Amino acid sequence: MNKPIRTWNPGLGGTGEARMVSMSYGQLPSREQFDTHYRAAVGTGNYEMELVGEDARVASDHWGSPDGLVGAFHNKAGYSLSPDELWQFLESLIEAWSEGDDAAGDLASGILSTLNFEWI
Repeated sequence: MNKPIRTWNPGLGGTGEARMVSMSYGQLPSREQFDTHYRAAVGTGNYEMELVGEDARVASDHWGSPDGLVGAFHNKAGYSLSPDELWQFLESLIEAWSEGDDAAGDLASGILSTLNFEWI
């Protein structure tokens, strides 16, 4: 039996309780599961990301320009996505991964892990 586990996401305001869900690499959870995990990790606000390097390039390629450059040296791409926007972004990343963009799959996997999903 899966027990709820507490996720720790600094700066996110959710309840912190969601069951870990394992999926095949490249698979999205159901939208209902996604919404439940989003609320647990983030609450009702936007999903905030600060990306650097390859992740920043992938996000720019598949979502567009960041909301702004952040960080002490303005070297991070900042994104603030609603649940619907994050879902669309993940769909785009997974489509790119299925077409051979491994970095897109890595970013999608990383994002999903913060919502208590794991690709195996």
